[in-house]
Amino acid sequence: MFHKIIGNRVYNYNGEHITDEEIKMSSDYHKIKTRAKIIIPFLNIISGFTLFVIGPLVDKLLGVEEKRMYTKFGVNLVLPLPVLYPFEAHEGIKFFLAFIFQCLCAIIVIFILSGGTCVFVTGTTYMIIQLERLLISIKRIETRALHLYREIYGENFLLDNNNRYNDRYYLNCLQICIKRNIQHHQQIIRLCNHFNRVCRGPVFGVFLALGVVLGISALIIIIGGQRPGIVLGTLSLIFPEVANLVCICLAGQYIIDLNQQVRLGIYSVQWFKYSSTIKPYMSVVQEMTYPDLVIKGLFSTTANIESFGNVRTFLYNIPVVVMHELNDS
Repeated sequence: MFHKIIGNRVYNYNGEHITDEEIKMSSDYHKIKTRAKIIIPFLNIISGFTLFVIGPLVDKLLGVEEKRMYTKFGVNLVLPLPVLYPFEAHEGIKFFLAFIFQCLCAIIVIFILSGGTCVFVTGTTYMIIQLERLLISIKRIETRALHLYREIYGENFLLDNNNRYNDRYYLNCLQICIKRNIQHHQQIIRLCNHFNRVCRGPVFGVFLALGVVLGISALIIIIGGQRPGIVLGTLSLIFPEVANLVCICLAGQYIIDLNQQVRLGIYSVQWFKYSSTIKPYMSVVQEMTYPDLVIKGLFSTTANIESFGNVRTFLYNIPVVVMHELNDS
């Protein structure tokens, strides 16, 4: 249903003129979407390459390769990712199998996270474009009503601009335009609801992946703090996950802000001059734009700036904890 709504352009204003502003706006957002869908997978690929190739190479060139094969807890230190295996995997066929397994897991994680983020970027871009379209349409409501007036009644009906709010034909055109805006906003709400069903897993997955990566990164830095290569590879894991999170949270917050701008846009028109039959429609739009259009994941995970702020605070605390553990060791 989500893709069907997008395929039908969400809402068609029944032949109303598409302005240059709307065309430029849509083009700009599609360019941003294309860039994000290139940059995010690229960061994930570079991260995996740094972890499995560049990191070990740096350690080898600097002569600080790990001399130990296992920690006292049995964690394998030979592989790019120090992991506890139920079997010895420091040499021979078992080492290569474990190495290939780690590479496959990294590729799967990269595809899942990058793919999920790209789907999210595509969906939120269309919602942002529709909210911008609605906002432009509301700002032009008087112009749209005038065009509709001329289209329906022709040039035979002369409209007195100084007395147009007393012209029942012009007010009828205004009413039609507001109804179309309400129908457009209804479609946007449906699009958001369907999108939440599609992307609640990926949204939660990005938050979960970032938490897991941060935890593993801190552990690896503590275990292999004397090895620049492994620290470099570990830090390279953090950047794409943070980029995924920033992309999701900023897009989600932008949708919330645009929905509030639609509410303010309705209030900014000269509604006080309209007839009593039109004002209830204005109240409907005001009421329906009051709740936030929120992108949510599983377990009430919310994509907004507040969630990003919480993660950012957590990121600030990680170096302190890691340095404390390194000093103690």
